Amino acid sequence: MIKIARTVFDEKEISLQDGKDVTLRPLPIALLKKAMNAWNKIGDAEEETAIFDVYVQCAGICISREFKDDFEKTIATDGTLTKDYREHLEDILDTPTIYEILEVCMGLKLNDPKLAEAVETALMEDGTT
Repeated sequence: MIKIARTVFDEKEISLQDGKDVTLRPLPIALLKKAMNAWNKIGDAEEETAIFDVYVQCAGICISREFKDDFEKTIATDGTLTKDYREHLEDILDTPTIYEILEVCMGLKLNDPKLAEAVETALMEDGTT
Protein backbone atom coordinates (compact mmCIF):
# COMPACT_ATOMS: atom_id res chain seq x y z
CA MET A 1 0.00 0.00 0.00
CA ILE A 2 1.35 3.39 -1.00
CA LYS A 3 0.62 6.32 1.25
CA ILE A 4 0.42 9.73 -0.31
CA ALA A 5 1.02 12.73 1.91
CA ARG A 6 -1.37 15.61 1.63
CA THR A 7 -1.64 18.99 3.28
CA VAL A 8 -4.47 19.67 5.67
CA PHE A 9 -4.63 23.37 4.86
CA ASP A 10 -5.45 25.44 1.82
CA GLU A 11 -3.04 27.82 0.14
CA LYS A 12 -4.07 30.94 -1.72
CA GLU A 13 -1.96 32.96 -4.13
CA ILE A 14 -2.51 36.71 -4.27
CA SER A 15 -0.82 39.62 -6.00
CA LEU A 16 0.37 42.65 -4.08
CA GLN A 17 0.21 46.20 -5.45
CA ASP A 18 3.77 46.00 -6.75
CA GLY A 19 2.87 42.91 -8.79
CA LYS A 20 4.65 40.43 -6.51
CA ASP A 21 2.74 37.18 -6.10
CA VAL A 22 2.72 35.66 -2.63
CA THR A 23 1.33 32.38 -1.37
CA LEU A 24 -0.80 32.58 1.75
CA ARG A 25 -1.12 29.64 4.12
CA PRO A 26 -1.86 29.24 7.83
CA LEU A 27 1.12 30.30 9.93
CA PRO A 28 3.35 27.82 11.70
CA ILE A 29 3.12 28.16 15.49
CA ALA A 30 6.32 30.23 15.90
CA LEU A 31 5.12 32.92 13.49
CA LEU A 32 1.54 32.69 14.77
CA LYS A 33 2.78 33.54 18.28
CA LYS A 34 4.58 36.62 16.94
CA ALA A 35 1.53 37.66 14.94
CA MET A 36 -0.82 37.17 17.89
CA ASN A 37 1.48 39.23 20.12
CA ALA A 38 1.27 42.00 17.53
CA TRP A 39 -2.52 41.60 17.25
CA ASN A 40 -2.93 41.96 21.02
CA LYS A 41 -1.76 45.58 20.69
CA ILE A 42 -5.02 46.40 18.86
CA GLY A 43 -6.60 47.14 22.24
CA ASP A 44 -4.00 49.85 22.89
CA ALA A 45 -4.71 51.61 19.58
CA GLU A 46 -6.42 54.90 20.29
CA GLU A 47 -6.40 56.25 16.74
CA GLU A 48 -7.26 54.68 13.41
CA THR A 49 -3.68 55.08 12.21
CA ALA A 50 -2.50 52.99 15.16
CA ILE A 51 -4.90 50.24 14.09
CA PHE A 52 -3.34 50.28 10.62
CA ASP A 53 0.08 49.91 12.26
CA VAL A 54 -1.15 46.72 13.94
CA TYR A 55 -2.63 45.47 10.65
CA VAL A 56 0.65 46.06 8.78
CA GLN A 57 2.65 44.46 11.60
CA CYS A 58 0.49 41.33 11.55
CA ALA A 59 0.35 41.10 7.75
CA GLY A 60 4.11 41.64 7.56
CA ILE A 61 4.72 38.74 9.91
CA CYS A 62 2.31 36.58 7.92
CA ILE A 63 4.09 37.11 4.61
CA SER A 64 7.63 37.55 5.93
CA ARG A 65 8.78 34.22 4.44
CA GLU A 66 7.83 35.51 0.99
CA PHE A 67 10.32 38.39 1.37
CA LYS A 68 13.27 36.52 2.89
CA ASP A 69 15.31 36.99 -0.31
CA ASP A 70 14.38 40.68 -0.68
CA PHE A 71 15.49 41.95 2.73
CA GLU A 72 18.42 41.11 4.96
CA LYS A 73 15.93 40.72 7.79
CA THR A 74 12.14 41.16 7.93
CA ILE A 75 11.43 40.63 11.63
CA ALA A 76 13.65 42.15 14.33
CA THR A 77 14.63 40.27 17.46
CA ASP A 78 11.91 42.09 19.43
CA GLY A 79 9.25 40.70 17.06
CA THR A 80 8.58 43.95 15.23
CA LEU A 81 9.11 44.44 11.52
CA THR A 82 12.40 45.94 10.39
CA LYS A 83 12.16 49.56 9.23
CA ASP A 84 12.90 48.88 5.55
CA TYR A 85 10.51 45.93 5.36
CA ARG A 86 7.72 47.85 7.11
CA GLU A 87 8.11 50.87 4.81
CA HIS A 88 7.99 48.57 1.78
CA LEU A 89 4.81 46.90 3.04
CA GLU A 90 3.14 50.25 3.62
CA ASP A 91 3.76 51.03 -0.06
CA ILE A 92 2.37 47.74 -1.43
CA LEU A 93 -0.46 46.70 0.90
CA ASP A 94 -4.05 47.92 0.85
CA THR A 95 -6.81 47.20 3.33
CA PRO A 96 -8.60 44.42 1.38
CA THR A 97 -5.27 42.64 0.85
CA ILE A 98 -4.38 42.92 4.53
CA TYR A 99 -7.79 41.50 5.45
CA GLU A 100 -7.21 38.54 3.11
CA ILE A 101 -3.73 37.92 4.52
CA LEU A 102 -4.97 37.97 8.11
CA GLU A 103 -7.90 35.70 7.31
CA VAL A 104 -5.88 33.00 5.55
CA CYS A 105 -2.78 33.14 7.73
CA MET A 106 -4.24 33.89 11.17
CA GLY A 107 -7.90 32.97 10.84
CA LEU A 108 -9.04 36.55 11.56
CA LYS A 109 -12.14 37.46 9.55
CA LEU A 110 -12.04 41.25 9.66
CA ASN A 111 -14.69 41.52 6.93
CA ASP A 112 -17.16 39.53 9.04
CA PRO A 113 -20.26 41.70 9.66
CA LYS A 114 -20.69 40.10 13.09
CA LEU A 115 -17.19 41.21 14.06
CA ALA A 116 -17.87 44.75 12.82
CA GLU A 117 -21.10 44.80 14.84
CA ALA A 118 -19.29 43.57 17.96
CA VAL A 119 -16.61 46.23 17.57
CA GLU A 120 -19.23 48.95 17.10
CA THR A 121 -21.10 47.76 20.19
CA ALA A 122 -17.90 47.70 22.24
CA LEU A 123 -17.01 51.22 21.11
CA MET A 124 -20.47 52.50 21.97
CA GLU A 125 -20.29 50.91 25.42
CA ASP A 126 -16.86 52.45 25.89
CA GLY A 127 -18.24 55.84 24.87
CA THR A 128 -15.73 56.38 22.06
CA THR A 129 -18.26 56.82 19.25
